[in-house]
Amino acid sequence: MKEGKPVLLIECKHYSENLDPHNSQLFRYFHTTEARFGLLTNGVSFRFYTDLVTPNKMDDKPFFEFNIKEIRDNEIAELKKFHKSYFDIGNISNAASELKFLNEVRTLLSNELSNPSEEFVRYFARKTYTSAVTQKALRTRNLYNCFLVY
Repeated sequence: MKEGKPVLLIECKHYSENLDPHNSQLFRYFHTTEARFGLLTNGVSFRFYTDLVTPNKMDDKPFFEFNIKEIRDNEIAELKKFHKSYFDIGNISNAASELKFLNEVRTLLSNELSNPSEEFVRYFARKTYTSAVTQKALRTRNLYNCFLVY
């Protein structure tokens, strides 16, 4: 609560339960309150949500998540923003937007490195390959494998 209004809704589940936001009370209650953030946790995994996509509707994907068994220093810094003495809705909203973007970029890069698209391979091939990047060059030089080895 901040100034008598809810700003963060928290749903706690049993540690063995799946954290699917669509089967949670948090997802249903988020749009009925003035809360700006939601936390879904089973005590091990912690997922923070907000309404970056559509106002007053909780996003499908968390903007910040961590596992308490594997927490890193940068995650502690993000978590600290939710401490009562540092809590600032604007600051957290800005951070949420940045974190969501970074998470999307990480996912995209991870997917491209494990299963590179032709567009991705061509981009790097043009930067490093001295000849024209043709279909034949892609196949014969096996440029896709360069990313799979990485």
